[in-house]
Parts: sequence; C-alpha cells; structure tokens
Amino acid sequence: QGKTAEAEQAFDAALGEDGGLWRAKYGLARLALQKGDLDRAAEMLKAGGKKKGIGDGEHMYRLGMALLLVAQGKPDEAESFALTALSLAPNDPDVVLAVGDVYEKKGVADLAIAKFEAIIADPSDVVNKGTLHYRLGLLYEKKQKYNDAMKNYQAAVTADSSLADAYLHAGAILAAADKSK
Repeated sequence: QGKTAEAEQAFDAALGEDGGLWRAKYGLARLALQKGDLDRAAEMLKAGGKKKGIGDGEHMYRLGMALLLVAQGKPDEAESFALTALSLAPNDPDVVLAVGDVYEKKGVADLAIAKFEAIIADPSDVVNKGTLHYRLGLLYEKKQKYNDAMKNYQAAVTADSSLADAYLHAGAILAAADKSK
C-alpha cells in the first residue's frame, strides 16, 4: 500500500516487454480505479473480456468490471460480474468484498453484512479488518442495530486506530443514547 507509483511503473514496464500481458493490464486497471480514472480502468479491463476460467484470469476481469460498474454507480450491472467472480474464486477476499460492496450499493444491507462478516471471520484474509468493521458499523447503524454498530466501531479502532470516523460514529451513538435517558 502507498506505493502506487512504483506499482504503475512496474506494470508499464511489463507491458513494454509484452503488450498483451493481462495481469499487468489488470493491475493498471485496479490502480486507475483507486485514482478514480474510470476511463483508463475500462480501457485496461477490455483486454480481459474474452478470458475463460480462473487460470486464464477470468475472475480478475469479472472482479475488475464489478468494481468499475460500482464506481460508475451501476450496482445492478455490477452484481452479475461480482457473482461470477465469486463462483470462480470463492476464497478470494477481494472478490467477497466486492460482492459485499455491490450489495451495500444496491441497498441490500443484510447481504452486505453477511459478506463482510464472512471476511472478518476468516483468519487467513489479509484485508483491512478495521475498515470492514467500520463499514459493518455503518450498515448496522442504518438498520438501527446500535449495539452491533458499537461493537464494530470498537473493533474498527482496535484494528486501526487511525479510523477517526469510527470514533465519531461511536460517539454519536453514545450521545444519542445519553439524550434518550
């Protein structure tokens, strides 16, 4: 994390040697998505449109397209890409997280909660558990399940003390509970 310029240079160098290298194009697409450059991401992802099977990188194409469509505000279209990626790579935490993102954007909180909780429960996943707990807290807060929200906000700051928004949301819940007394 934080070395996007170096990663971009490495991917560009790989493409300089082999212009058809799918994994490098996929890497550039993911970096473009992080930067919000949706046109560049779409351009890079085109190369994966004919990939078939996990060995060929189809799951990466499907995941990339799901992330792109969510970023474009099209979660309904993103769902089929995310679910196909999930069927190809059910143990990939990025794929499971993308499915949760799609459900969150579609407003199907219960499905998003289930996906996020599955990632958190898996000790082998290397994703930022703090961010996931924070996002779970937000979903629970929207559903007015304040105890579950608080539990997740506390877990978020335990995992990553820089998550200031988790502190703010937990404080707001405590302040609201104090006012209701």
